[in-house]
Amino acid sequence: MTAAAAPRGGFLQPIHQFRAIAIVLIVGAHVLPVVEWKSHLAERLVAGFTNESSTFFMFISGFLFQHLSQRFEYRRYLWTKFLNVILPYLLLSLPAIAMFVFVTQRSGLWPGFYDMPKWQQIAMFVLTGKHLAPMWFIPLMALFYLVAPLLVWADRHARSLYWLILPLLVFSALSGRGGQYGPISMFVYFLPVYLFGMVCARYRERVLDLTERALLPLSACALVLYALFVAEVPLGFTIQTVLKPVMIPLILWALFRWGGRFGTKLDYLAEISFGIFFVHAYFIAAARLVLAGKSDTPGTVISHEVLLQGDLFMFVVAMFVVILGSMAFIRLAQHLFGRHSRMLVGA
Repeated sequence: MTAAAAPRGGFLQPIHQFRAIAIVLIVGAHVLPVVEWKSHLAERLVAGFTNESSTFFMFISGFLFQHLSQRFEYRRYLWTKFLNVILPYLLLSLPAIAMFVFVTQRSGLWPGFYDMPKWQQIAMFVLTGKHLAPMWFIPLMALFYLVAPLLVWADRHARSLYWLILPLLVFSALSGRGGQYGPISMFVYFLPVYLFGMVCARYRERVLDLTERALLPLSACALVLYALFVAEVPLGFTIQTVLKPVMIPLILWALFRWGGRFGTKLDYLAEISFGIFFVHAYFIAAARLVLAGKSDTPGTVISHEVLLQGDLFMFVVAMFVVILGSMAFIRLAQHLFGRHSRMLVGA
C-alpha cells in the first residue's frame, strides 16, 4: 500500500477516489425517495448503502483538513473557504430561495416560518440550508471552518482529546441526526466523524495496519449492522450513525490496497464532487416538477410525491441521469468561466 506512505500534505489518490464514491452514494440517497419501490426489501437494501452517506463526506473533510494542516493559516483558510464553498452556496441558493419565499412554499419547515417577514425567511434559509435537501451541509461546514484553529491546536498539542470520539459517537447514535438547533445540532452530531477523519489522517499507516489485522471482526460488525438496518430492528439508537463509521476503515483499506486498479477513471468525478453536491438537487427537483406535472399556482406547497414507478433498475437509471446531468452542467460552467467556475458552482 504505497499510497499509505505518501508524504504529509501530498496528494492521496485513494482519498480522491473515496470522494467520488461518496458523491455517488449521496446522490443515491437523495434519488431514493423519487422511486416508488415495489419491494420494500429492495428499498431497504439500497438505503443501507446510501442513507447517511454525508458521513463519508464529513470524514473526508476531516481527513483532508488534518492532512493539509501543516500549511494552515486561518485568514487565508477562511478566505479560500468563502470563495470555494460559501460563495457558490449563496449563488446556487438564490433560485431556490426566491422560489420558496416569493412564489410557493417549502414543505417540512417549522410552524410559523411563513408568518415571518420575507427578509427573515431568506436569512433562515441561508443559515439553515432548508431550501434544498443537501444544502444543510454548508451551514454545518461553516461552523467547522470557524473552529478550525481550535481543531489544529488540538491535533498538534492535545491529541488525547481524540478519545472523545467514542463518547461523542455514542451520544450521536442515541440522540440521532437533526435537532432543534439546526446547524449547531448537526455540528455536534457529525463532530466525532470529522475528528475520526483527522485521526485517520494523522495515524494513517497505523489505522490501515490495524484495519488489516481486524478485517474479519470489522466486516462482521458492518454486515450485522447492515442486516439490522435492513430488517428495521429497533435497537434504541440510530444504526447508520454506527454503521457508516465502521465501514469507513474498510473502505479506506480497500482503496489503499486496490484503488490503483481504477487508475484515473474516477478523477474527474472526484474533482467535481463538491460541485455535484451543490447542483444535483436542482436536477432532482426539476425531474419531480416535470414528471409530476405540478401546477404553477403561487402559494401551493410542493409535495414529495413519488415520480417513478420501479425498483432497483429505475433507481440506478434515475441516479445516473442526475449525476450525468450535474456533470454536464458543471462541465459547461467550467468551459464558460474557466478557473472562476469554482466560485460559481463549487468545481
